[in-house]
Formats: sequence, C-alpha cells, structure tokens
Amino acid sequence: MLKTYSYEFFFEIKDNQEKTEPTEPTETIKNSLEIIINIIENNYGVTYHEKNNKHKKRTKNNNNNNTNYKVMDQAKWRLKKTTINKNINCDLDKYKYEINSLLNKMSPKNFDVISNKIMEYYSKSLTEEDLNNLIVHFIDTIFSKAVMQPIYCPYYVKFLNILENKFKILHLVDEKCNKFRDIFIKSVEEKKQQTEQEVYDKFCNDNLEKVFKAGYSQFIGELFNNNMINIDIISSNIDFFMTSLNSNIDNDNMFENIIICIFQLIKTTKNTLSNSNYDYNILYGSFISIYDIYNNSKRLKYKLMDLCEYVEKIR
Repeated sequence: MLKTYSYEFFFEIKDNQEKTEPTEPTETIKNSLEIIINIIENNYGVTYHEKNNKHKKRTKNNNNNNTNYKVMDQAKWRLKKTTINKNINCDLDKYKYEINSLLNKMSPKNFDVISNKIMEYYSKSLTEEDLNNLIVHFIDTIFSKAVMQPIYCPYYVKFLNILENKFKILHLVDEKCNKFRDIFIKSVEEKKQQTEQEVYDKFCNDNLEKVFKAGYSQFIGELFNNNMINIDIISSNIDFFMTSLNSNIDNDNMFENIIICIFQLIKTTKNTLSNSNYDYNILYGSFISIYDIYNNSKRLKYKLMDLCEYVEKIR
C-alpha cells in the first residue's frame, strides 16, 4: 500500500529537527530524506514513485525492442530518428545519394519540382565518365523503385523521358529491361529446382515477388506506351510468360504469379499494342488451351477465365 504525505507533514518534521540537538542521521533517515528531496524537486503532478516506475518501464521496453530513446526533458521522451551511415567519398557519391533522396520524396503533386531538382545534378561540372556513371545509376534506381512501387510507374517513365530528351538513353533502358527479364527467368528456374525445405524457406517472400513481377510488367508496359522500348521486348516477354504458364501448370504459386504478370502487361499496353496491329487471336487461343487443361485450383481457374475474357474483348 503506497503511503502519501502532505506538505505540512514534511514541514513539521523539518521544524522538529531544527529544535532538537543535531545528531548524525541514521541510514534509514538518510534514505527517507533523499526520497523527500526527490519528491519536492521532481514534482510535476506525479509522485516520484510513479515517475520512477515510468522510467523503468521505458528502459525495459527499450531493452526488449532494441529501440533508442532520447530524453527531451525530465517529463517527455521521443524516439530517436534512425540514422543510416552512408560512405560518401566524392561528389559523385554525394549526387547519387541526394538524387535517391529526392526520388523517395516524389509524389504526383511535386513531380515537376523534384524532376527539376534532379536534372540540376546533370548540369554540374562532371567528367564524361562521371556523367555516364550518374546516368546509369539513375536508371538502375528508377527500375528498382518502379518494380516495387507500381503505382508510380507512369511518373518514373516520365523521369526517363526527360533524361532521354537530354542524353539519349534508350539503349541503356533496353539493356536494363533485358537484365530484369533475366532476373525474372532466373527466379522461375530456381523455383523449379528447389527442394521442399527451400520452397518453405522462401514462402514468406511470395508476396514480395508478386509485387516485383507485377511492377516489372507494368513498368515495361509504361515504357512501351511512351515509345521508350520497342514492340519486340513486349512480344518476347509475352512469349516468355506464355511458355512459363504452360511449364508451371502444376505449380500453383508460380502459375498465379505468371497470370498476374501477363494480365498486368496486357492491361497496361492494350491500347498501344492494338495500334501496333498485335495479333491477340493467337494469344487468346493459347489461353483457352491452358484453361481447358487446368484443373488444380478453382480460384486460379477463375483468374484464368478472367484473363481469357479480357483478351477476347480486346482482340
């Protein structure tokens, strides 16, 4: 049971002590006086006991969660901002870091402001080697962000268009598309060769892979819509997806991923592909053939049906 004392009680003790002969206080009295002083000096509307307990709880949570806290004053605490120490050894590293930071702040509302700030870095005094390095790094960064943030794909393509108008970078974009397609193919092949334990170990990454693959499909579709890659790249990706769909018909996880990819690619490019006289009839026939023989998951059967119906409408 917690005891409480009034101010009058403390003053009475003080008066009585002054009237008596001074003696050496006992250890108990010393401890009591220390508590009294702490209560008086730390009185912010809570008792010293309550405040001390709050501090202990924060310290305990700090140890459990491995989170750093910073004392702002005696009554308030605030989370410390996480600091990432990045080695910046030259101006080029600094520019790369700052461009990446600007891309992280990008939104539809501030696109023009951010893009202008980024382009300022390409007007600085750079050697030809450093300029090429900065451009390649920017393209790498754009691709990495676009495939993980599909909602911003149109804006990332606009960035590349701005860079193309100034530096003619389409050959670098083509190379990057091919590299990302190789990553996709490799991930499919690795899935085929995995043991049961390896499949289980990667199970938690499936959702992340779906985001990556859907983002990849949308991004190359947006690039095609903006005349930054040619129809051959789109056709080769569609052909690859169709081949993978056939070869993974008994692997529901991969089968679903590929349906997501090809559906996203077709939806993104439907208008541009139609204007390019792309033959959807062959594609539609291939989907129907797969639909007829697929009998594993009813959910995926319906997804496949949606894909067939979508292609039938636009062919």
